Amino acid sequence: MRCLTRAAYTAAQPLARGWGVETGMLLAVLRAGLRVVEVPVEFTHRASGADWAGRRHRARQLRDIARVVVASRLRRHARPTPG
Repeated sequence: MRCLTRAAYTAAQPLARGWGVETGMLLAVLRAGLRVVEVPVEFTHRASGADWAGRRHRARQLRDIARVVVASRLRRHARPTPG
């Protein structure tokens, strides 16, 4: 679960697709210098099984998150250096 200020939501644009959306928001908000606070809430996820369907599901999650992390690193290194 995420709760964002308007400034954080704006910094997170454009939102990443798929399972990488939460990771993308976090990286973008931190890159913008905004503060992130974790607040415990009562929430549970449905467990993915250890069968092929569960493994495929987790593989898709990993793929989407890896794409967001790589894109974030590329953006960080592509920024012009001041001076």
